[in-house]
Amino acid sequence: MRRARAFYEQQLELVAVEERADGSVIYAPGGTRIHLFPSRGKPAGDQTQLGFDVIGIRAVIRRLVHKGVQFDDSEYMNFKREGHLIHIAPYNAAFFYDSEGNSLGIWELASAPAGLEAAALNDCATQANLSARDIQRARRFYEERLAFAPVEEFADGGVVYEAGGTQFIVSPTTGKPSGEHPQIAFVVRNMRREIDELHRMGITTEEVEGAVLFRDSEGNVLSLTEAARSSIPAQSDFQPTRKP
Repeated sequence: MRRARAFYEQQLELVAVEERADGSVIYAPGGTRIHLFPSRGKPAGDQTQLGFDVIGIRAVIRRLVHKGVQFDDSEYMNFKREGHLIHIAPYNAAFFYDSEGNSLGIWELASAPAGLEAAALNDCATQANLSARDIQRARRFYEERLAFAPVEEFADGGVVYEAGGTQFIVSPTTGKPSGEHPQIAFVVRNMRREIDELHRMGITTEEVEGAVLFRDSEGNVLSLTEAARSSIPAQSDFQPTRKP
């Protein structure tokens, strides 16, 4: 945790807003809470797990390189690359690893004006990124079973959903999730009602230390936490952006 905290707080310049007894820490860039916790599990480094929606991506890259961040410049699905940047319409993106092997990304609309000053990552919105070995199967799970509506789609087949004002991404990948820890936590007002609804849809749940865990169609672990047990405002009934 000491090494991980040094990376997030010194190299990415995130500000810790909460420290917990188990050694874990909460960051809240752009108002979205990120939970960094000690684990013996191995990260799924072949899939980006978290992204920052930045301003001035080229300037952000220069600042991160100056801080010693190593970018992953491997080819991706024949998309055009410019140095550390890769163009995945409608975004320019770049990817790197944290100190623990977790894959992170930064992105900005390709139409953004050139020469913008770098925004601090601590001020940027973030999105969790869930892997999907079968993107159509994953979309059926999130759109037909959980009733999320896509709010944006990418050239690589990835799709963005929104819950309680926070966005998350489901992206195609040949890798598989670690399956060892929750990648997204939904904070709800009525845990019993949400559990009953998941069971009605045939989704198995497991209660672990005050949270309820379940898996999506791709093996990503998702979590429900009741508002009374969390300092995060409730996202009642997931509050998805629902289909019309």
